[in-house]
Amino acid sequence: MTEYTHKRAIKWLLSDDVGTSSKALLSAGLGLDQTYYSYPSDGGDFGRCVRLLINVPEVKSGFSILAEKSPYWKALIERWDDIEVAYIKALETRDGAELYKLMRSILKPIEDADRNVTRIGEGVRIRTST
Repeated sequence: MTEYTHKRAIKWLLSDDVGTSSKALLSAGLGLDQTYYSYPSDGGDFGRCVRLLINVPEVKSGFSILAEKSPYWKALIERWDDIEVAYIKALETRDGAELYKLMRSILKPIEDADRNVTRIGEGVRIRTST
């Protein structure tokens, strides 16, 4: 990656539009060692990843690393375009219900198979690792 890419990445990282999933994407895209693979679990998280990709599109190369290391990322990346369409619609309509429903339909089967996820109620879960 170029110095220009790194400067844009640092500028984005210092902004107030950063979350753990977008940090994971940035880290993977820059080829940095990763110890966590936090993934976007809702529209807000997804939006931060989208805005990172707009500002530093080169980090999309991190998709392959994330997909290899995390079943959550793999499932989201496979449906990224669909999720992005729902995200844009949610922005236009100011209603994120369909976006959330789509993301949950993608993530829930993986959570159900993940021994590190414990459900404590509808829509409430505890994850003991990322």
